[in-house]
Amino acid sequence: MKKLLLILLCVPMIGVGQEDIERYKVYDTTNLYTSLLLDSATGQIWQLQIGLDDDASQLKYVLSDVKYANTLEHYTQKYNEDMQFWAENDNSKADSIVSAEDKKYYKPVALEER
Repeated sequence: MKKLLLILLCVPMIGVGQEDIERYKVYDTTNLYTSLLLDSATGQIWQLQIGLDDDASQLKYVLSDVKYANTLEHYTQKYNEDMQFWAENDNSKADSIVSAEDKKYYKPVALEER
């Protein structure tokens, strides 16, 4: 009975992940033709306006372009830039007075190693 209870308690924790959360959410406003689009990963907000005539009357306007959080792509790009900078400036000098042990010590930590 205790094992069954333990299994039933652990299954919901395994099943719920970050992938299940919708990144973009649309919220209605009091104006029938205007809605707000929220990027829940970064906190950015856009105004969406639908038109009745054609596609030209539809618009998406930035209300808040400040990112309050960064995405995984941002951190991956930053890591790759740091690794390239390190390889060009610290690791590529053959006549450097820095030893191989020092180069290994100052190498940025890989994302997989963290």
